[in-house]
Amino acid sequence: EGLALQDIGERLLQYALEHPERHCRAEDPLVVEGSDQSLEAVTDLAQDIRQRLFTIEDLVKLEDKALQLLLRQVDTKELALALKGTTEAVKERLLSNLSERAQENLREEMELLGPQRLRDVEKARKEVVRAVRQLEQEGSIVLSRGTDDYVD
Repeated sequence: EGLALQDIGERLLQYALEHPERHCRAEDPLVVEGSDQSLEAVTDLAQDIRQRLFTIEDLVKLEDKALQLLLRQVDTKELALALKGTTEAVKERLLSNLSERAQENLREEMELLGPQRLRDVEKARKEVVRAVRQLEQEGSIVLSRGTDDYVD
């Protein structure tokens, strides 16, 4: 007996909500055991879910003011841990939105960390993403979903 597309979607969404720090890429294979649904339908659903997710790598998409507000909310040690293993683009984007003194503090904190357990890094990333979501809920920042239409 195959899983209904809705069941598959609910499982994907639940996983995504429980693991927001995981990176979902369009090219990742999607395997759903016991499914009689077409892979195309499941892939479309998965892509829709991915568009609704926000990961640490998505920080580069925030406007400067939103990033600055976020950076004031997140502890430097936690941010340094969350940035462990991210791309240089993410690190530089965040650093460029800090004062020189705050940049020095964050760089120093990142250097002092050394190797860290993945679960600790993922926990710190969840906290950063949680802060983003909190600011969004408060209306302090707006996350671009890529679906907004604008008129001149």
